Amino acid sequence: MTQTVLSRCCLAMATLLVFTAQRASDAPRVNTVRVRNTELSYIDVGRGEPVVLIHGALHDYRSWSTTWPELSKHYRVIAYSQRHNYPNPPLADGSQPSITEGAGDLVAFVEALGLAPVHLVGHSRGANIGLMVARDRPTLVRSLVLGEGGFPAITA
Repeated sequence: MTQTVLSRCCLAMATLLVFTAQRASDAPRVNTVRVRNTELSYIDVGRGEPVVLIHGALHDYRSWSTTWPELSKHYRVIAYSQRHNYPNPPLADGSQPSITEGAGDLVAFVEALGLAPVHLVGHSRGANIGLMVARDRPTLVRSLVLGEGGFPAITA
């Protein structure tokens, strides 16, 4: 089962590189949940074991728009926008929260939605966040797929 998830997630990561616009009529409804004194926007599609998609620093939940249609045929797919990424309000100075803060938000997000254990798929900054959550809260994670993470804050 985990091997199948890993194969599909690797395919999904490759698909991320090819961005195509999704028609508004096909777009899933955007939900919000309040965690750790902020609201996080997310989409939730499909049924089955939960797969949480974690975007990179300069992106938001929409960066997975070519990925969730295929994954949602087999899994419950949740793509969220990290704190201060669209459509969540940005920080006034345009900075990004720390990886540690992002990991804390992800833990709170998974717990608030009652998703654990989840398959985590992270790209870039999202890979760092996913790895930190897997390291610090392993009971929340069923499997982990990471792409292009730098892992500086994780290995220290």
